[in-house]
Amino acid sequence: MEHQRFCKLTFSVVTPAVQITQQDDGGEYFRGYAAVWFNRSNPGTTCIRGGMHYRVNRHAFDKVITSKLQIPIWYNHDDNYILDPAGEITPDDFGMAYSLRFDADDPDHAKVRAKIRKGIVQGSSWQGECAYNEYREGPYLVREIVDIDPTGRVEFSIVNSPGFKAANTGTSFSVVAD
Repeated sequence: MEHQRFCKLTFSVVTPAVQITQQDDGGEYFRGYAAVWFNRSNPGTTCIRGGMHYRVNRHAFDKVITSKLQIPIWYNHDDNYILDPAGEITPDDFGMAYSLRFDADDPDHAKVRAKIRKGIVQGSSWQGECAYNEYREGPYLVREIVDIDPTGRVEFSIVNSPGFKAANTGTSFSVVAD
């Protein structure tokens, strides 16, 4: 039986790593994935934590996208380190990608770029209020994130140390309130 519930959630993606890319306009950009969609053929898109299997439905961010909400990008979920008040977000077949232009005059950007180059930064993350369906799949209890509330606080972060490292993509969830 499926039940829809609500929680505030933090989700961390360990890999693919945050990248610094050069664009045609000559600028450098931070790029990464704040979320990866559940893919049955990739066990790394399911996080197993405390016996619970967590998954992100590929349509979970649809309301955020259609609302044209400006998603801030922070460093380590710390609102004292706002890297961009309105990063560019783009869903693709793998997950929810984000990018922001590197600003050489911003000391926080320089700090994060140095940490990426040293391999200290290990991934990305999102935080927000969401709805999930809870159901059994064989012996497993599954929580599938189906909707992110665009009226709540939603933010993406470049993070040093996601809380959980799983196979392939690596995901981490921490339920803040349930």
